[in-house]
Amino acid sequence: MQHYQKSDKQQGFTLVELLMSIALMALIFVGMGSFFAQSMYSYLDLKARTQAVQNVEWGMRLLQRDIRRAAPRSLRATAEAIELLRIADAGRYRAGSGSDDAGNDRSSTALSLNSQINSFGLTGGLNDIDNTSLDNHRLMIFPEDPNSLYQSVEENNGIGTITRPQTITVNGNNSQSEDEIELALSHSFNAASDTQRVFLIDTAVQYRCDPGLRTLTRYQNYTPKASLSLPNDGESSVIMSNVAACTFDLLTRDLSQGYSQLVATVEVEDDSRAKSPIRLVLQTHVVNLR
Repeated sequence: MQHYQKSDKQQGFTLVELLMSIALMALIFVGMGSFFAQSMYSYLDLKARTQAVQNVEWGMRLLQRDIRRAAPRSLRATAEAIELLRIADAGRYRAGSGSDDAGNDRSSTALSLNSQINSFGLTGGLNDIDNTSLDNHRLMIFPEDPNSLYQSVEENNGIGTITRPQTITVNGNNSQSEDEIELALSHSFNAASDTQRVFLIDTAVQYRCDPGLRTLTRYQNYTPKASLSLPNDGESSVIMSNVAACTFDLLTRDLSQGYSQLVATVEVEDDSRAKSPIRLVLQTHVVNLR
C-alpha cells in the first residue's frame, strides 16, 4: 500500500507574477483607452468638417438665391463685397393708349415720363402680388448701369430711374384685367423701358467679407449709398465664420449683351484638429435685360 505525504506548501502567485499581471492589464487598458479616444477624436473631426461643409453650402445657396433675384444692372462688386437690389415682383406698365382684355379704355392710366406722378396702370398685373399695400418698397424702370442707379438711390429726390422707399399700393379690379400702381410719394421717371418692364424692389442686399473677423456677413433693409460701402443701418447676420479667404469677381463684357458673370470664392476652415480648409466656388450669370 502506497502512502502520500501531504505538502505544507500552498500553490499561488508570487509577487513578481502579480506585478507583471498588473502591468500587463495596465498596458491593455491604456491601449484600449487610446483606441477609443482616437475613435472619438476622429468622429468629432468628421462631425466638425461635415458641419462646416453644410454651413458653407447653405451660405452659398443663400447668396445664389439673392443673386437670382437681383434687379437688372443693380449688381456690383469689389474684391470683398457684392451688392444688389432685390426684386419682390415685376410687371409691364402701360406706355400709351389702348384697351384691356375686357375692352375697357385704359389710355388714362398710361405712364407719363418726365412728370411727377402718383399712379399708373399695368398691362395686366404683377406676377405674384395683387391688391395689397407694401411699406418701404421702391419701383424701378430702365436702369442705365449700376453707377447711375445707386447715384439715383442716394440722391433720393423723386426723379430718375428708381423711386424713394415708400408705401406702394397695388390695386386690382375684378371688372378690369389691368392693375394700377399707386405711390405714396410722387415720382418722375425719366427713361422708358423698351419692353415696358417695371420692377418692385423690396430691399438692398450686401454680402461682405471681413478678413479681420474671418466672417462673411449678409446685410439687408439698409440705406444703400452711391459707393459700395459698409452699411451703417438695417439688419445683418453672419452666415459664415472661420473664413480664411473670400473673393468676388464680377465680369461684364457689355451690359447690352444681357448677362454678367459673377464668380464667388470662399474658403472656410473647419473646427477639426487639423483645421482643414473647405473651398467652394460659385459661378452664376446675372440678367441685365431691362
